[in-house]
Formats: sequence, C-alpha cells, structure tokens
Amino acid sequence: MKQVIQNYKTGELNLVEVPAPLVRAGGVLVRTMNSAVSVGTEKLMVNLAQQNLLEKAMSRPDLVRRLIDKIKTEGVMEAYQAVKGRMETLQPLGYSSAGEVIAVGEGVDDFKIGDRVACGSDLFATHSEVTWVPKNDCVKIPEGVSYEDAAFAYIAAIAIHAIRCGNLTFGSRVAVIGLGMLGQLSVQILRAWGCEAFGYDLDRKKVELAIRLGAKDGASDRHEAVTKAKLQTGGNGFDATIIMASTASNDPMDLSAEITREKGTVVACGLVKLDVPRNVFFDKELSLVVSRA
Repeated sequence: MKQVIQNYKTGELNLVEVPAPLVRAGGVLVRTMNSAVSVGTEKLMVNLAQQNLLEKAMSRPDLVRRLIDKIKTEGVMEAYQAVKGRMETLQPLGYSSAGEVIAVGEGVDDFKIGDRVACGSDLFATHSEVTWVPKNDCVKIPEGVSYEDAAFAYIAAIAIHAIRCGNLTFGSRVAVIGLGMLGQLSVQILRAWGCEAFGYDLDRKKVELAIRLGAKDGASDRHEAVTKAKLQTGGNGFDATIIMASTASNDPMDLSAEITREKGTVVACGLVKLDVPRNVFFDKELSLVVSRA
C-alpha cells in the first residue's frame, strides 16, 4: 500500500510502498477514503524535520532537557543511540481520516465490515491507503455525511475541546485568534453552539472567510481588534478568547488579555508563547486554560 512518510533526519517527504497492516485485537482495519491535511500541525512537523541539528535543538528545548537527563542517568552512549534511533525513524504524517472498515479484530463489537468510520490519531489515522485503528479512535459516520467531511472529525474535535474549556453558554461572545483550519472550524462550531464569534488574523483574507463562515465580525490589525472588541461587547470585552495561532511571538497572549472581559477565560490551543501579562491578568482576574488535543 502507499503511505506518506517523512525522514526526520533529512526532512525528505515521500509517498512510498509499505506493507499493509494486519488486523489486530481491539481495533479495526480501515481502507482510507479521505485523509485531512492539518496545514498548521503538519507544516510545523515538515519544517522541523528540514532544520539542521542545532535548529532542531533550539526549536525543541524540552527534548534537549530530556536528553541531558538521559545522559545523567544512563550515560552518553545510551543517549546517543536514542537520538540516532529517533533521527533515523521514518515518520508517517496525518492524524484525521475517514474510510470503510474491511476487517474487525477480536474484542470489537461496535463495528462490522462495511461500516463507514471517521478516525483520529497521529499513530493510526495517517495518510495511508489502509490503516489499523483502535476501536476507541474511530466512530461511525452518520448517514448523509461524506467521507470528505468526516475526515475532518478529529481536527474538529480539537476545536470542540478548546471551546468546552472556555465554559461557554448560549449567547457567549468569543474571540478566535488565528484563523487557520482550526480557527475557521472554531468559528463555525461556535456559531452552531449558539455563541457570537469574532475572528482575528494577520491575513485579511482569512478574516473575510471567517465572517462568511459565521463570525459576526473580525480584524487583521491589533488596534482594529481592540476597538471592535469594545464595540461588539458594549465595552466589556469577550467572555472568552480562544488562541488557535501558531507563532513564537507572545502577541496572541497579550492581545487576548486585552480583549477578554473581567473574570473571562483565555484558552490557549495553538502553539504560542505563554508569557502571561500578569498585570492585566491580575486586574481582570482572568483564567488561563491550556487546551490539549
């Protein structure tokens, strides 16, 4: 079967022939009909793999700290072998897909051959022709929903979880900072949730798209965002701000603190700096939640 893989050492991306997985207990074998490309996450992985060793280390200081700990506890050679093995591993890409069940493993009662399912996991729902998926990482696709739409289910679930972390109610006013795929999905989900969404992105075209998809308003300039936030909320600020941006800058955190109301919530889902502007958070008694996938 064909599968999209990346060489983490060289950054090379290829479509290769690999053996198809076998059905195992506790999961199902799925023939992929559609897989979604999560532009932000997968672009980040591709860019990281294409960096040299020093750049990789600077991009992932958390892994450097773990390497140092490993050297202290297990020695230099063990640490070297671990790094070498990780660098030479071929990494499949993709984590949200949809397809048809073609085999059912032992201990699985909820699925049968022929079921249409949406799958989600960076280990299993990859860009592959066939994949084995644990039963808890897939769900039946409702009638009337296409494979193409269902392939976004897991990505949308990330947005849904971030929205839930905001403790919103019907009619809540919510800002979404970063209008990539997750941000655009968040705007649409907020609208379905009965909330009023405001979109912010440096790219004006993305702001316009968010408005077409249901945002009440939006901005591509910080001053514009602050001004419109006051107008849209009667001067109070948004009940919650959800950060879906991916940047090394602390600007999304600073802006979210400025446009969120007193005792409101800032939800950080995107890959951003978390240098909390303490004075603003203190004055407004804001809550910060770091949402996970």
